[in-house]
Amino acid sequence: MHIWFIRLAALYFFIGILVGISMSMTHNFDLVGFHAHVNLLGWVSSAIFGLIYHHFSSATSSKLFQWHFWLYNLGFLVMMFGLFFLLQGKPSFEPVIAVGALILAGSVLIFLVNMWKNVRA
Repeated sequence: MHIWFIRLAALYFFIGILVGISMSMTHNFDLVGFHAHVNLLGWVSSAIFGLIYHHFSSATSSKLFQWHFWLYNLGFLVMMFGLFFLLQGKPSFEPVIAVGALILAGSVLIFLVNMWKNVRA
């Protein structure tokens, strides 16, 4: 399943690039925060997670790995959904961002625990 972190990272990178191109073509940079978060949390972080899990495969046998994967991607998608609409001028989506961010943070905490419990030199 660590391969899915890398596959989704590539997809998130493509989405981030498309948003960047769209902003450049329209000279409308309202979504710069969305663009940055998709590239950092979606592309970079997911790719790093995938590479870490590939290198330290002992951490993939834990249930923590599965919880991390599913919660991270759920939190990421919820957060990006809310951020997209917030940046479109819809402040009612702030709670959606908060929920997504909390799920995302929880998944990173799970990653931290998994690394401390299952990664050995």
